[in-house]
Amino acid sequence: MLSVVTISLALHTGDMAGDAGATAFVTGAAGFIGIELVKVLMARGHQVFGLTRSLEGAHRVRRAGAVPVMGDLLEPGQWQDEAAADWVFHLPPHPVRGARVTRRRAASITRARVLMDAHLLDAVAAGATRRIVYVADTSGYGATGSCPITEDEPPQPSAWGRCLTPALDRLDGYVVAGLPIVTAFPGWVYGNASWFRELVIEPIMAGRRVLQFGKTGPWVSPIHIHDCARALVHLAEYIQADVVFSNIRLRGIGFRFQYPTLEQGLQQVIGALNE
Repeated sequence: MLSVVTISLALHTGDMAGDAGATAFVTGAAGFIGIELVKVLMARGHQVFGLTRSLEGAHRVRRAGAVPVMGDLLEPGQWQDEAAADWVFHLPPHPVRGARVTRRRAASITRARVLMDAHLLDAVAAGATRRIVYVADTSGYGATGSCPITEDEPPQPSAWGRCLTPALDRLDGYVVAGLPIVTAFPGWVYGNASWFRELVIEPIMAGRRVLQFGKTGPWVSPIHIHDCARALVHLAEYIQADVVFSNIRLRGIGFRFQYPTLEQGLQQVIGALNE
């Protein structure tokens, strides 16, 4: 599912579909979603600056067509000057998958996320940024079962989601202060990278059976990496107010999926491997 919570003031609503050439700043630009987001933005004619901590990440960002910006969200620095773009897409790094969330580790994750958010959002607060798309994940809502969640669904965060709750709660203060923030919760994003390559593609290529994709039950509306990136850009173009979107609701505001089913998405992934 790609669920989206959007909370904004009236002055931030409106259609930005005609904003060709807008500048965009992407944190986590060398990551799984980040690199695809950079490609989508570049294809639409935007000037993109991608924040990354490593030289390897900078090479990936440059190959995708964007201008790499060296910096660490955990540390203030010159990268904050580049963050003052028309659109800001905040994709904070996700801790290593599979590590146990102990109480001490949870506290460390919480402190780090709050600090990263503050370094970015405080830097753009006084600027002319028109859209900020804050990308969390569905752990903030916990397991949703087989039905799409709505704005009335009370969050039941997982252990990892509870680490994010303090940071997400702080966003309300930034919104009240006037920042045009959209919060997106993508989950089960798949493609030829990250967890999907490790748990699905590589076993299949090695001739092993893939018995179970997740430990929490059946997949609900998995979203292809390209559609996820396109949806995030769509959210920068169209902002609604006080509402939670499922994939169905994204369609309701005009978004069209290029890979609407898992079968079609897998065909694209396997086809890309054969190219």
